[in-house]
Amino acid sequence: MASRPKSLKCHKEKTQLWAQARGYWKDWRKNHPRYAAKDNERRRRARLKAKRAAKQVQIKRLRAERIERLRHLVADAQSAAKQVQFLPMIIGLVDYLDERDCAAKQVYIEAGLARNG
Repeated sequence: MASRPKSLKCHKEKTQLWAQARGYWKDWRKNHPRYAAKDNERRRRARLKAKRAAKQVQIKRLRAERIERLRHLVADAQSAAKQVQFLPMIIGLVDYLDERDCAAKQVYIEAGLARNG
């Protein structure tokens, strides 16, 4: 029994090669347009979901880096006597960006729920 999974894997690979060499799936999809349309839509959604997720990760990382730089700027401003006048503006800016980020997430979530629900 231990060799069975290997055998099934080998059989699956051979079947895939056979189907690919003969254009089997292309013909099958042409003969089953409802399935092909449904499958195309499923694939498109999966591709877009992955693309959006990748963008969100990148956006979150960039936002976090920017806010962290601003936090360091606030820390530096607190230690510099001449820049004390800018400190309230910088702190307000950091707070604004944090709130905007949270609000944007909430609006995005609500828009997604409204679209899907």
